[in-house]
Amino acid sequence: MSLPQVFDSVEDFVTRSSALIGSPEQVIDKVHRYHEQMGHTVLHLHADANGLTEAQHRESLELFQQDIAPVLRKDIPDPPWPTVSEVD
Repeated sequence: MSLPQVFDSVEDFVTRSSALIGSPEQVIDKVHRYHEQMGHTVLHLHADANGLTEAQHRESLELFQQDIAPVLRKDIPDPPWPTVSEVD
């Protein structure tokens, strides 16, 4: 039994999958699309180091922290948490 092919190429996988791969602009655009479609404000990331050297992994994490996270924090702020009296 063979499974259907979902992605036509690596480029198609980068574009259409949930993987946050690519330039800072590509990652920001993809997270914005997720937010527009699903309205979420929380994003859980797993920074997989498989296939990367320790230096490459660190560079990737630093790039996310410096170039991507600040933009997402500004563009998709957390909603205000309700006070206890608003919940009751």
